[in-house]
Amino acid sequence: MDKLNNKKVVIGLVGMWVLLFVFMSFTNPEKLSAVLLISPVAWLFVCLFATVYAIQNYLSGRRMAELSIKNIGFSAVVALLPTSLLLLKSINQLTTKDLVLMGVFVGITFNYVRRFKFSHKIE
Repeated sequence: MDKLNNKKVVIGLVGMWVLLFVFMSFTNPEKLSAVLLISPVAWLFVCLFATVYAIQNYLSGRRMAELSIKNIGFSAVVALLPTSLLLLKSINQLTTKDLVLMGVFVGITFNYVRRFKFSHKIE
């Protein structure tokens, strides 16, 4: 990737994380509606997804415009893990069993995405 594109991506990612931090730091959850209570969790998923996707593309040397379905799948799984654990923790439902199940889920999903041929049509 060229240096100008890298700078734009890094600036965008830093901006996303700063906005998430500012929103979570300066809002009172007791005064928010249900939609605004869920929005930081969704924004966290988007930030994690974009960060993991950018790191994958940087390490592989691809441009951000070159979408790889496998990279999108890996990024989504990596972003989904901490987001779902945060949701479970926020409702006091996170147990050791949940951690093990999420680990198994991530392992199965990684293998599925890695081995699946996305170029073939499914009929």
